[in-house]
Amino acid sequence: MPKVVFSKVLYVNSKFYSTLRSFLESSLKDEYPWNTGIILPMTHNALFVKKGKWVLNIDHRSSVLFTYDWKQVISVMPGAIYLSTTESEYCEVEDTATTFVLPKDPLPFAIPINLGDIVSKIQEYKKALREVIPPDVSCYGKCW
Repeated sequence: MPKVVFSKVLYVNSKFYSTLRSFLESSLKDEYPWNTGIILPMTHNALFVKKGKWVLNIDHRSSVLFTYDWKQVISVMPGAIYLSTTESEYCEVEDTATTFVLPKDPLPFAIPINLGDIVSKIQEYKKALREVIPPDVSCYGKCW
């Protein structure tokens, strides 16, 4: 049965909106280069890069999605999610299931993006990292 809920809409700059939309709409199929994470030397951080679109930096504690030029868009940490509304303003998101994002300025074909969908997709990338480096590995830093 259909359901109606009250939602919260956050307005972000167009670049951040486009990054979120590109991330959400990018396929998770193995053959795409952005689905191969590179573990950074001397760390347990993995970078997933969709060239010219976005960079996802993940470790077991946090995940940060950046624009292609390394401006933070969303940060997911245990117990806290922060969304960049502009290059210098961040908003803490309390309920991702009912929070949606739209661009501040009109963009052709802009649709509301559910933050719960973004967080779920980030968790898929985090799961891939856990398969290579278990979360109980306590060695962060100079362990390689």
